[in-house]
Order: sequence, then structure tokens, then C-alpha cells
Amino acid sequence: MVCERIKPRAHFFLFRKCIMKTRFAIITLLFWATSSMAQISTIIGEHAACNDSITIPIMVENCNNVAAISLKLQFNNQLFNYVDYSNENLWLGDGLLMINANANYIYISWFAMSTINIGTDTLVSLSFAGNGVSMLEWDTITTGSCEYVDLSGAIIPSLFTSGSLSLNEEEAPELIAPANNASMVQSNCTFQWNQNACFNQMNFQLSDDAAFSNLIVDSILSVNELQITGLTMQSNYYWRVANIGTNTLWSDTFTLYTDLTTANELTQPAENIESIVFPNPFTAQAKVRIYSQHSELISMNVFNMLGSKVAIHKTEQTKAGWNNYSFGEDLKPGTYFILIEKGEGKESQHQSIIITKK
Repeated sequence: MVCERIKPRAHFFLFRKCIMKTRFAIITLLFWATSSMAQISTIIGEHAACNDSITIPIMVENCNNVAAISLKLQFNNQLFNYVDYSNENLWLGDGLLMINANANYIYISWFAMSTINIGTDTLVSLSFAGNGVSMLEWDTITTGSCEYVDLSGAIIPSLFTSGSLSLNEEEAPELIAPANNASMVQSNCTFQWNQNACFNQMNFQLSDDAAFSNLIVDSILSVNELQITGLTMQSNYYWRVANIGTNTLWSDTFTLYTDLTTANELTQPAENIESIVFPNPFTAQAKVRIYSQHSELISMNVFNMLGSKVAIHKTEQTKAGWNNYSFGEDLKPGTYFILIEKGEGKESQHQSIIITKK
């Protein structure tokens, strides 16, 4: 803006008019410079590692015309320790960079006598040590905590994106297939589970009892899948997987039943077959599946080979379809026969099945 020359006798209002024009031009120039300035983005992101320490880069985008930086980052100091920082950005070498930690905050400060243009790059990198999971959050609420400033002292529009930190996160594996309480009509099965990236080896166990006291398979694997053949039909199996690490974390236990019948066949039993006992022989507990055309009374009694009654199952009212019962916890190892009585009077039916407890 060039002011017109004011003659000595010119009226005072002409001088004032020149000053007002100059001020308007300066304000317009500052507004244009501010509005055209790109917003600076500061990004942490999500970081995970299977070590005791990790280095996390603080990324910036459109970081230009900056003369001072003030950042405040919060982390969980109960799980992690701030170790150190590394400065790989040559632009910051033109000013004074200070980084320190106090309690659960890390303070990053930098200023110079001239502006720098970093653009899109790593601002600094922070190193942490520990175990667990922590959020890494920018303090954008406290005034002056997270700001970029130009040479005139004006705050540059900025966007701050928080992140997270995970070191040696120990999670139990998640079982995928076969689903819990699945019923199979074949003796071959492929077991699958999710493998934690921080563990190279897993412990797979398959048992015929829920306490896993009788292990059929106990394998150390580096994959998340195992195929097993030769399963005994009409048997219950229990399986689980654990990470092999500092702490052994077992997955949930899934149950699998190998059935001789298909889903369609379960709607109605084959001719002259109305009950199934499985597994047989059994170690801890046996199950009985009894089919009823309609609701009716049923009773089950267990006898030893001398004919003495050794166990009594309470008489119950069945429902139409398949009914499931369990017994045998209190039986000693040996051979028995179970007598099943269904219905009343002339319509009653009887069936005996030899069973063995190991």
C-alpha cells in the first residue's frame, strides 16, 4: 500500500484516511496468509511389538511455516516407562529441542528464530519399555499443551490424532473350529484357532475328559491348525489351546461329539434302535440319548454283572424327540448293564445295554 503524499496545508482527514487504508491492507494480508495455511496433522497411530521395548514415530503432515512447537502426550506410566527419544529430523536442528517426561506425560518443546518447513515427515521418535496396552493421547484440552506457532506468534490450525501402544500383550487363543458342542459324523477333524502374533508356539491338547487328565493329543505347534484322524465314534472329546510364553494362557474348552448319525437321521431313530450310550467304554461319565415319539415316563437302572442294582436314575417325563441323560460318576471301573424302561403298562418298552467303565 502506497500512501498519497499529504501537502502541508492538506486537511487532517486526508492523513487519517491514509492510515485507515494502510491498516485495512495489513489486516487483509494477515487474514489471507492465515486462511491459506494448511492444517498441520500430528499422528501417532497404533503400535504393537512382541519385545520389551518399542520406538514410536510421531508423524506430521503439512508442517510448514513453524517457529515453535509445544506437544503434551499422555501414557500409562503404571505399565510403561518412557526411555528416550531420537531426532531424525534435520529441520529441528536449527532450533532448540527439549523432551522430558513427568509422571504420565511426555512434553515435547521446540523453538527457533526462523520458520521451518518439515512438510510430511517424522517429527521425533519416542521409546518405551514395559508390558501391556496403553493409550497414547494428546492433551488438546489444556491451553498451550498442543500447539504449533508461526514466527508472528499466531497459532497454526492443527489436528491431533491419538494412538495406542501394545507390548507383549498376552491374550489366550480364540478357538474357531469346530464350534463348541459340535456333533460330527466322521472320525477325522481339523481343529483351528486364532494365534497371537507375540507367540511362536502353541500347546494343543485333546482329551476324552473335561479335566484333561487323560490326554489323547498333547502337541507343541507353530501353526494355528491341526488335523486329527481316527477319532472314536460316539465319543465326547474336549480340546483347548494355550500360548507358550511367560504366562500360560489357556483358551476356553470346547466340546466335540463324534456321532454315527447325521442330522437328518437324528429326527427319528433307525428300526429297533431307541437309545444310544456313549462313550462306551467310558472313564468318568457316560451319556444316554433316548428317542421318544411323544412325552412319556422313562427310568434307567444300572446293574452289575451279578444282577445287583448299583445305580438308579430318577424316573422322568421325556419330551418328544431325543432326550439326553448322564450317569456313571459314582461307578467303580468294571462292566455293567443298564436297563432302560420307557412307557407304562402294556405300552411299556425295555432295553438293556452292556457298558464298561475304565
